[in-house]
Amino acid sequence: VRGLFHVLERCRVKAFASNGRRPKGEDGDRLDELLKGAGIPVMIWAAGSRLDLGGGFWLECLHPGPGDQGFSSNDFSLVLRLGRGEQGLVLIPGDVQGPGIDSLLAREARLQADVLILPHHGSKGSSSMEFLESVKPDICVISSGEYNRFGFPHDQVLRRLQVTGSRVVRIDRHGAVRFTICGNRADVMTFH
Repeated sequence: VRGLFHVLERCRVKAFASNGRRPKGEDGDRLDELLKGAGIPVMIWAAGSRLDLGGGFWLECLHPGPGDQGFSSNDFSLVLRLGRGEQGLVLIPGDVQGPGIDSLLAREARLQADVLILPHHGSKGSSSMEFLESVKPDICVISSGEYNRFGFPHDQVLRRLQVTGSRVVRIDRHGAVRFTICGNRADVMTFH
């Protein structure tokens, strides 16, 4: 949540969407202060929420869905899909892991996207072959820090990605990334 503070303090934010769970303690207080101080409207999103971005682009929420209230903070993450027309461009699943992914698959959520931001930094429970086959990503971006104490991304996840044939972009090795959209296709450029 602390990464949001920088954005809220330095960028013009028109609205804030969350899953409705407020961070605890000082972080929650700080987030509330920034949102209220800037007069930013807060939206509670769940599966089915959708925002028209113009030019044929849209952002939809795929998760959490009905019955997901008992999930952990990670598995209650918003799972968002950016698209244009009928094409899924980028799937942004936050820190969702096994139970959250299972819920998405059980609800037969439309997950297809050109680019997948791998859930939960590539942790062991961050993906399954069924999940990856549903997304069918051309590119998987793994957002994990270099020499992180958790050992992300997990070796099993990297082996699964090899099987899919997806291009893997690792922030810890490739540096910053920029998404580009040409027509109805998304791509990633790296800046090392």
